[in-house]
Amino acid sequence: MMMLQTTKRALASRCILPLKPRPIRLIGALQKQTFCAPSTRPKLPRVSVDTRAFHNSDVAPPDSSTTGRRVPFELATTWPEILHTVFRIYRQPHEPLESRLTPYSALLLYCQGPPEAFEFVVAPPDPLPKSAPRDAVDFDYLAVYNMLRRPVMIVQIKHDGDAWIDNYNKAGLRAEADKQIRRRIDIMLGECPLPRLWGLSFLGTSFRIYRGDVATGNIEPAFEGHPCEGAWNIEILSQEGLNQMKEVIRDIRVENAVLR
Repeated sequence: MMMLQTTKRALASRCILPLKPRPIRLIGALQKQTFCAPSTRPKLPRVSVDTRAFHNSDVAPPDSSTTGRRVPFELATTWPEILHTVFRIYRQPHEPLESRLTPYSALLLYCQGPPEAFEFVVAPPDPLPKSAPRDAVDFDYLAVYNMLRRPVMIVQIKHDGDAWIDNYNKAGLRAEADKQIRRRIDIMLGECPLPRLWGLSFLGTSFRIYRGDVATGNIEPAFEGHPCEGAWNIEILSQEGLNQMKEVIRDIRVENAVLR
């Protein structure tokens, strides 16, 4: 009995002894392998943007190619550099038809505002009636619709890598483009919910602007029979092209806002 009590007291005394913490060597080793010392930690290069040219608050900041943020179309003073790149890549002669329309779709989407606004969509227009006469030259078409699926713009495109641009009589090509887009505007005028239905005719990156009056049915510019060579004299990616597009898009957005 005496021996049993002694054993119990010995066990109890061991239980209350403070335990000495053991170093966990594995964690220490992982820390050394995972983290760098402050003096040896790699430093990221600093990126600076020269903003001296933008000291005037009325001047829009540079586009996303220089600052990392996208400038809205209504505030842009130049086309985004990424848009120039898209046109340069997707207008190569070897690109399939679907890809060659990509830059024009990208341009229209950028002009119409951010996609999250859900104000406009870009899609192919409805096909012409089967009774329509066969065209001498095939053009590609895109249309801009508001969210009620009503057309506000028709866009005619003839890619400048197409053999027609090189081999077809230039005056005849302009006359055919003029005739076809007028017919498209005339067909779509009855569906347009705005006072004006806008049309863009692209021969490569040169374009001409058309405007159909919904109330009167008149289309401007007036029909000339054979449009002159200078009729498609605006380069879309030029400063003048940007300014002209701003006027068109501003009219569409203002008039469309009245419908809401």
